Amino acid sequence: MDRRCQLLLKLGQAWTAAGEAEPASEAYLRAAAAARESGAVECLARAALDLGGPAAFWTTALDRDALIQLLQEALDAVGADDRELQARLVARLTGWQVVSALLEPEGAQAAQRSATEATPPALLHATFSEAVAIARRSNDRVTLAAVLADQELTWSGLLRPDGPASALHG
Repeated sequence: MDRRCQLLLKLGQAWTAAGEAEPASEAYLRAAAAARESGAVECLARAALDLGGPAAFWTTALDRDALIQLLQEALDAVGADDRELQARLVARLTGWQVVSALLEPEGAQAAQRSATEATPPALLHATFSEAVAIARRSNDRVTLAAVLADQELTWSGLLRPDGPASALHG
């Protein structure tokens, strides 16, 4: 992995640990740019994953479209060569697409009426199922846990396909 990109990722992680979203985001974006310049695919993927924060949705102040594009760019670059990164990128991308849709004014209004109408649960379930399947094939429990955590964060509350009460019985 490119040395400059590694240092920028560490800087972003330090800002994240300090709870400073803006400088952390800037460091991750700079890491992504460095990764592009050097062709460091893994670093690009790590920058995209870290940009959303350790729980994926730590700040909604980000330019969501730019983050979604970065996640898609990283996913395209990784391809199927690295199952762990592929699974995490698919899950994170799906989660941010949901968050983005719900934070749009018409998305938020639709979510108040019915989350299942605002975001087609079958599509989300299929995409998360794909991420889980990739993670299982990787035989990496940490990756599987990360994918399931992103999925649960997205399904929490009204976004659960079978309603919020299912969180108590799941």
